[in-house]
Amino acid sequence: MFKNLIVPIDGSDLSQKSLEKVKELAKADGAKVTLVYVSDPLPPHCVCR
Repeated sequence: MFKNLIVPIDGSDLSQKSLEKVKELAKADGAKVTLVYVSDPLPPHCVCR
């Protein structure tokens, strides 16, 4: 059913649990897993004069 699963990860417990479920799905279907690391954007750089 699945050929490629894309998994956003950020190091949280929820993303770790999601990854475990995706591993099961990928193994059952012989699918490829692609991880995408997700983080908060950096705050804007302020140059004050």
